[in-house]
Amino acid sequence: SPFLFRCKFMLVILLIYSYFKNLSFTFGKVTIKEKHLLEELKNLYSMFLKLQKVFQKLNVDEKTKFGDKDGEFDKIVNKINPLVHMILENDYRKLKIKEPDIPKFTNYQIGDIQLIFFYNPESQTKLINAFSRDLLQKDARVVIGDKSYPYSPYVLLNKSALAYGANIDFEVIKESFNQFDPFVSELFPITNDFCLRCINAYDISNNIKLLELAEHIYNVKADDKIPNIAGIKFPTYNRTIVSTRGAMVHDYERGIFYD
Repeated sequence: SPFLFRCKFMLVILLIYSYFKNLSFTFGKVTIKEKHLLEELKNLYSMFLKLQKVFQKLNVDEKTKFGDKDGEFDKIVNKINPLVHMILENDYRKLKIKEPDIPKFTNYQIGDIQLIFFYNPESQTKLINAFSRDLLQKDARVVIGDKSYPYSPYVLLNKSALAYGANIDFEVIKESFNQFDPFVSELFPITNDFCLRCINAYDISNNIKLLELAEHIYNVKADDKIPNIAGIKFPTYNRTIVSTRGAMVHDYERGIFYD
């Protein structure tokens, strides 16, 4: 991480110059003087080492760049500190979430990236990696009218999470769709909507894995079950069709619950 390198570099500089009196150092917008300088930089360095552990738990590439723009360093530090406490210490005092009594996916923004978690208010560990194998093994179902059907929980991921999620595991999402038939007539609108969301997210991020995900889902038992677009094989699912996705109207009622 550029930030971790920056902290290591500044710590070395401080060790060299810590013997000089009247030393002051400006880091971001914060100026730390004299005897407090070395202590503060050590704390900062320690925090980024803990962030490395968080990234390892979430299977995030440690080289991921999450922004290094002028004036943003302090904001990013202020986001990292509570994240480290939540993930490594189960300290959720600074967790802000809408409808805190309901399990859900939630996005945590750090600079230019998002970390995707599954939030469970009933668990001692309230935030887990959204792409944990434990979550994949849970029975997720979609409710349409008075019937429920097995379905992938990842249909709840929004476009922003798909485009900017640094810890997305596309193989886990694919596997979740392999466990049922996503193209029975009742489920087709939901499945197609999710695939179009993936394509839309690709337009933002240019992450080819999003197109590969949509292609995989369209190929799951879909040969003779896709209404209206039967015969249009992805990836020849062209941009003319993609451009009409915003005009699609869905008349289904849906909800997700976990058992």
